[in-house]
Amino acid sequence: MPLISHFPMPVERAGALVVLEFPETWGLGFLAPGGLITTCYHVVTAEKAVTAHLADGRSFSVRQVVSLDQRRDLAVLALNAKVEPALSLAAPRLVEEGSSVFAYGLVPGARRLRWVEAKVGAIQVLGASLTAYRLEGELPADGSGSPLLAPSGEVVGVLTVAETPGGKVSLGVPASQTLPVGLHLL
Repeated sequence: MPLISHFPMPVERAGALVVLEFPETWGLGFLAPGGLITTCYHVVTAEKAVTAHLADGRSFSVRQVVSLDQRRDLAVLALNAKVEPALSLAAPRLVEEGSSVFAYGLVPGARRLRWVEAKVGAIQVLGASLTAYRLEGELPADGSGSPLLAPSGEVVGVLTVAETPGGKVSLGVPASQTLPVGLHLL
């Protein structure tokens, strides 16, 4: 059974998707150059052991945590192997409000992924060094750590699903915000 159930972009982008397995749950991430995985801080913060399942069926243990940024909800992990392909980072500018983006989540009851389309509803400046996209659409509740992809297939952000008093909110950390965390996609 394929890891990816539907992918609207070039197939080579799908090879960079990662399902993270923990002792009692699952999470999402994506490959960066040199065997690095980008995901959300809250996805991995309490986990002691992480196995990364790649789209081609291979699995690797996560060797170490390279970087954590609780404020931006980002984490960078290193694998026990060098793997490709990695996703490309979009130009360091914000996506315009109303733009389409794509993200993924797990198919309930299956070890496969599904893609969803969303819109950037608003750009929220939360401080001098923190900006977030407010996303609109049927984004998966388990989508934290998914890359947000432009229709071209470039990473424009990282999806984080946050619990608020009013329910779940889907936000995107812009790709330019990943640079202080040490993620340098080529």
